[in-house]
Amino acid sequence: MVYFVVHILYKWRQFNITNGYLAKCLVAFVFLFHHPVACWFNTCNAVLSFNSSLD
Repeated sequence: MVYFVVHILYKWRQFNITNGYLAKCLVAFVFLFHHPVACWFNTCNAVLSFNSSLD
C-alpha cells in the first residue's frame, strides 16, 4: 500500500501535477484505506465543504 502511494506520487512528480485538488484526493484515498468508512465520509464532506467555501 505504501509503495503504491509512493509510486503514484512519483508519477505525479514526473508529470509535474501540483494541483491542490489532486492532493486532497490522495489524502481522501489514503483515509479510505486506513480509517473506517465513516471517518473517510466525514473527511470527504469536510473537503467538499471547504472547496465550496472557496468558490
